[in-house]
Amino acid sequence: MKKALSQQHGFNAISLMPTNLYGPGDNFDLRHSHVLPALLRKFVEAKESGAPEVTIWAVDRRAASHAKRRRINILEASRRSRRFL
Repeated sequence: MKKALSQQHGFNAISLMPTNLYGPGDNFDLRHSHVLPALLRKFVEAKESGAPEVTIWAVDRRAASHAKRRRINILEASRRSRRFL
C-alpha cells in the first residue's frame, strides 16, 4: 500500500510496526499470552504466595544468546507514534 501511494500520488509514507508491547488490557494467560505478560503474572503470583523461586520456560541457550528484544508499554508506544501522524 505504501508503495502504491508513493507511485500514484507521490505520497511519502512509512509503516510503523510496534511489536513486543504490553500494558492495560493485555492477555496474562500463561499458555496463550506473549512472553512478558506471562512472566509478569508468574512473578506477581510468586510474590503474593510467598514462593521462594519462580520457574520460567526453558530456552535454547544458543538461540537466546543472540536474541535481543526490547519491550515497550502500549501507552508509551501510543504517545511516541503520534509524532508520525
